[in-house]
Amino acid sequence: FFFNDTATTEIYTEQIVGSVRCVQETDPKNIKSNPKTISEVCALTKKLIEVASIKFIPVKESIDFAKQALNSTTQSVRVSGISLMKVFYQYLGEQIVGFINDINPQLQKTLQAEFEKITVVKTQEAQCQIKFRGEAESDVKADAKNSNPLDVLPRADISKEAEKTFKKITSNDWKVAKEGIDELEALLTSNNNRIQTTGLTDLVGILKSKLAVSNKSLSRGFISYVGKLADAMGPGFKTYYRVLATPLANNLSDKQNLVRNETLQALDKFANQVGPENIGNVLLPLLTNESPELRTEICNWLLKNQSCLGKCDIKPSVSVLIAVLQDKNKEIRHLGEQLIEQCIAVVGSGPFSNSLKDLKPAVQKQVKPILDKYTKTSEEPQVEVTRHSRPLSSQGPKPSSTSNTSSQISIPLPGQDTIDIDPKPVSYTHLTLPTIYSVQISVVAVSLKKK
Repeated sequence: FFFNDTATTEIYTEQIVGSVRCVQETDPKNIKSNPKTISEVCALTKKLIEVASIKFIPVKESIDFAKQALNSTTQSVRVSGISLMKVFYQYLGEQIVGFINDINPQLQKTLQAEFEKITVVKTQEAQCQIKFRGEAESDVKADAKNSNPLDVLPRADISKEAEKTFKKITSNDWKVAKEGIDELEALLTSNNNRIQTTGLTDLVGILKSKLAVSNKSLSRGFISYVGKLADAMGPGFKTYYRVLATPLANNLSDKQNLVRNETLQALDKFANQVGPENIGNVLLPLLTNESPELRTEICNWLLKNQSCLGKCDIKPSVSVLIAVLQDKNKEIRHLGEQLIEQCIAVVGSGPFSNSLKDLKPAVQKQVKPILDKYTKTSEEPQVEVTRHSRPLSSQGPKPSSTSNTSSQISIPLPGQDTIDIDPKPVSYTHLTLPTIYSVQISVVAVSLKKK
């Protein structure tokens, strides 16, 4: 571990180096014999994370050390362990929860209450305050490429153990099926919620079919599990999300709030691993379903994650979005209008205007004023005046004498000249001493007249 080499740093302390050595070398069996030392090591490790960021410390060893402190019979040591765990949560978020499932349940509740008060720091925002040189500088640059410090930890292969649960989770007896779900969750927690994606195709196929079971309690259990599965697989979940996302999202039409809330939490976990834009692409087409619950939840989710719309494939779903504007529910129409406003900002109003042509005149009359409100101002006619630094030429185009002055708009220019905007497709250049102003209009013509 390169922090042991103090010669490679410009800013470092012997105490912090010592804390890393203690974390790696302390025998957990002897932890009870030196409570003061353990508390000091926890404090120094916390300082190390704050100064060097969590990217450059032995994460698993440090977490294991903190867990040993949590299990101490000495109150001051437990407090130090909690303080260290809070710092881990600040930088790792919910990922840390998978590492503490084996500690005292009461202590878990205490930690969870503390975690709820913490604002998680994004990995890219965590800045290392230590300056490195020599070989250490190269090591730091290489390690910094890992956006998630836990990515360096191994992932477990649970495929063989998962197969043993298939008979239970496919049982028609909901109690037996619930036992199967509990066993699957135990596989995740026992492996610190870090698993490989290989060999789980059959499991994912079964889960897909179970996301729509009629038993609401069992349905919530499967919904909750697929969210946990996504977290446990990490970025590798991209292999399976397409299989599960649509049947999962269909549960947003359920009348029970608990089912919908569980579904939204799972979708958020999907988005954390594969990107919200990919989940957005799944949700947009589902707006064809006229369920008021589903339309409300999807619109709210997309508006909450509106920053992803720029990466979503919106155009194929334009007609679906227009259909939401015709919903019987006023609140849903309002949500649809808000969503369309964000979509027009991304793709423009053109696709929406074109889609109107296939609708009945009565519907066009209803929808067109809404779309017109959000038409980009950049699509309106604009006048551009460009100055050219070249000598005055005695020759130039003559002003048009055929313009219909009754339909012209006069715009004053320097030198008591005017621009008359004419509907005819003609463009002109007006000469003015000692420079030339070239007037270009893209969608209307211009004629210049000397007054």
